[in-house]
Amino acid sequence: MTHPEGHALIERSVDAVLGREATLVSCLSARERTAFMELLDKLMADVRRRTAPEER
Repeated sequence: MTHPEGHALIERSVDAVLGREATLVSCLSARERTAFMELLDKLMADVRRRTAPEER
């Protein structure tokens, strides 16, 4: 079952977040944005590793 109002709210929220993210990195060159994304990927991989449940 879908709820059109809920779907519309999610769409607006995602659009707002993506717009803010684009504004935040707009001062960076394409090369800087690439480097930034690579660093964020590295950071997130480490966070996932540190927070993953231990296998026993």
